[in-house]
Amino acid sequence: MYNNKTGNAEAQFTVKAVLMLIYNGCRIEEFLSLKSKDVHLSERYISIVDAKTPAGIRKVPIHKCVYPIYQELFNENNEYFLSNPKRNNGKYSYSNFRDSYWDRLRDELGWNEHMTPHNCRKTLSSYLKYYNVDHTCQKLILGHEGALDLQEKVYTVVPMPKLYSEMNKIPYADELDDLCI
Repeated sequence: MYNNKTGNAEAQFTVKAVLMLIYNGCRIEEFLSLKSKDVHLSERYISIVDAKTPAGIRKVPIHKCVYPIYQELFNENNEYFLSNPKRNNGKYSYSNFRDSYWDRLRDELGWNEHMTPHNCRKTLSSYLKYYNVDHTCQKLILGHEGALDLQEKVYTVVPMPKLYSEMNKIPYADELDDLCI
């Protein structure tokens, strides 16, 4: 899926971050705000506790193909999961992430200049639909509570193992016909 032996450390970090964003569907600010204490490796999910909307507060299963990346980058001593070594292991700002990582990768790969990290969220949304992930699970994974109908909001509880198995219907990146980012 991903060869971590090529490219410099910043390029490797960028590819890892993009893969995690594609497979978790988080808004970029949600992901940059993710604290180490909210990464539950043994249970294979992340807790989004700082979100744009109340519906964004959720548990997101960690896809099996990016689980090794989460393991590699996880450091319980850092406050933030993606800790910025240039800021005393503090939080990456959106502009720093864009300037130092995203835009460089986008330019190197020749992606459209209007591509943003939000395209990763759109990609996951497309894959969830394409690979026939349960509709309620799609909404819960992406944090679209407003899209839930009354029955789903009030009466439906989806356990994490179900979310995890639905998320893993999406193949590994190297098995996809087209990475639709």
